[in-house]
Parts: sequence; structure tokens; C-alpha cells
Amino acid sequence: MDGGGQNGHHRRTSSVDILGEDLGQAAGATTPMKEPELQPKVLTADDLEKQQQEAEASAEIAKAKGKDPYDDTATQQKLLAEFRALEAKAQQLANDRVALDALWKEVNEKAEAADARFGSSTISVARCYPMKNRFPDVLPYDSTRVELPTTKDDYINASHVRELSRHCPKFIATQAPAHNTLADFWTMVWQEQVETIACLLSEADLKDVYWPPDRKEPLKVGKDLEVTMQSTRVEKGRWTERIFTVMNKSLSTSRVIIHMELNDYR
Repeated sequence: MDGGGQNGHHRRTSSVDILGEDLGQAAGATTPMKEPELQPKVLTADDLEKQQQEAEASAEIAKAKGKDPYDDTATQQKLLAEFRALEAKAQQLANDRVALDALWKEVNEKAEAADARFGSSTISVARCYPMKNRFPDVLPYDSTRVELPTTKDDYINASHVRELSRHCPKFIATQAPAHNTLADFWTMVWQEQVETIACLLSEADLKDVYWPPDRKEPLKVGKDLEVTMQSTRVEKGRWTERIFTVMNKSLSTSRVIIHMELNDYR
């Protein structure tokens, strides 16, 4: 959908623009809420170190935005050289089983070292809830699993993914919600203040669709949460963008969630 601009220029109107207009019209009917009292938090040495790393990364990102790094000839040559080296290594391993086994051993040793640094790779908690796991061999580690303290058993098949790279945002990897984990999923979305959801399966491939079918029929989750469809936009069959509003009735607060369904992900 395109909207008209000044001087004959046009810009693309997103679903968020449409939602903003809808929310703006409804803003006059809301009741002012009392601001929650802020509780002081004592920062540990690890917290301070993470804050410094995030600040440095943010500064680097802001600096990089002014210039496309791949416009630089030296960067292009370096990237090309790394690609050719990786391609040659892959060809070597395809014809040398001994070298492949040696590399696999090296990978395992690094994984064990990472376990020692970041925590155990046990999955004892996940094994206690087989009814909440779609597959018995895809389970979250105890040290990185998302905990839901407000639910009955605090378990969901989902893992925090942090420090993937210096400039990579933190995210959560989780299974597509099943019928009996629907409430856990949306509770996690609210608890972790999720802003964007990327679904790697098309709606036709999902066993359980976890969002409301249309704008007229909100999805009620438990006693507190309600998910409402605000808009849907399909981009040439490759992906579908949906905008949801998640309302927490007990807090009289709502949030906007962008849901991206990748229809041809492979």
C-alpha cells in the first residue's frame, strides 16, 4: 500500500502506520494509569561489564551507519579471500576423512570449553516435561532456558541466545507453540518484552496456529492476556507481516508485536 507525500513523492505505508492511526483515535478513551514505583537494582561487576560492551557495540553500529562497509575495496578483497579459503577447506574435508574427524574433535573441544565458561549443557528440566516438547531430541539447556515464574511449572521449550556475535541482538529460539503450550508462549512474549516474532513455517505447515484468525476474533490467553489482530500484509507470497496488539488486562496495558511469517523459508 502506497501513501501520497509532498511534492509528488510517495512512500510505502506499513502496517505500523495504520496501527498508529487506530491507536491514536482510541487514545482519548483511555484512563490515566498510576506510574509503577521504580525499584533500585544493585549492579554486579558482570552487569557493569555487559553495559560497557553494549555501549561500545552501540557506538560502533552508529558509526557504521554512515557508510556501507562493503563499499570499501579492502573489505571486499578480505571478504573474497575468506570465502575462497572456506571453499578450499570444504573441498579438502570432503576428500579427507581424517582431517574432517580432526576438525570435528576440535569443534567438540571448543563446545566443552564454552560449557565450562557459560554453564552446564544439561537438559534435566526439559526432560521432566515431555508433554510440552514437540520433539524429544530438541530440548533447551538448563543454563539458557527461558523460565516462566508466573506459570504453574515455569517451563517452556525455549532458549535465550545471547552473545552470538558482538553486534547481534539478543533473541529467543523456541518451538512452534502446541495447543497445550499456547498460554506459555504468549506469557513468554509478554514477560520477555518481545517486539518481533519470526515464524519459519508457513501457516499451512503449522500444526497449531497460535494467533487470532482475523481482526474480529481476539485470541484469549489465560485470564489476563488477549491477542488482537490489527493488520495483515502479504509480500509477493514470500512472507506475511501481521501486527498484533497484546493486552494484559490485569495491568490495563497493551503492546504491539510484529509477526513475520516466512512462507518460503528453506
